[in-house]
Amino acid sequence: MQAVDQAIREGKAASRNELIAVALRHELAALERAEIDAAFAEMGRDRNYQEEAQRIANEFAGSDWEAFRQGKDLR
Repeated sequence: MQAVDQAIREGKAASRNELIAVALRHELAALERAEIDAAFAEMGRDRNYQEEAQRIANEFAGSDWEAFRQGKDLR
């Protein structure tokens, strides 16, 4: 609690409640990012997902190349 009181004295937070609320928001955001990262990691290991992603990329390859060429021509 000394560190909390020191942060308040230094103007880093208006009160203990504010500091705790900010800390909780940061922790909850970190937990959410960890969940998202875990989901992406799972997608990387999912063979069906990888095959579907590759199929979709292949379907868009022609239009992607055309968009690239048009953008390049604008320079």
